[in-house]
Amino acid sequence: MQPPEGVKTRSFDFGTGPVTCLRVPWGDLATAFYSTGISNIEVYLAVSGGQRLFARLARWLAPVLAARPVQAFLKSRVQAGKAGPSTQERRREHGRGGLERRMAGSRGGRRPPGPAVLRQR
Repeated sequence: MQPPEGVKTRSFDFGTGPVTCLRVPWGDLATAFYSTGISNIEVYLAVSGGQRLFARLARWLAPVLAARPVQAFLKSRVQAGKAGPSTQERRREHGRGGLERRMAGSRGGRRPPGPAVLRQR
């Protein structure tokens, strides 16, 4: 049985030391098996400690967060907030995520040769 989203974490080294990453749902995984033949793909993203905590609490807070008054308040806060990043800021920033490949039938997690970390710029 898999742990719920927002609970499972892994450490990945992106070249500056280990970073705790959180397993997240990823829509493309539904089709990834058909294009790769890999049946057990997990996606991890580097997030802050506060974001990891919120992800854990979100399962329990979901009914409260879905209430109309709370939704109205949250939407008003988003609209009142600052605009998103500029094109230049988006070009400077990059996402970080981890990928681990395991050998078929390997219980010990023996990894095949090749990159274990993805960086997106």
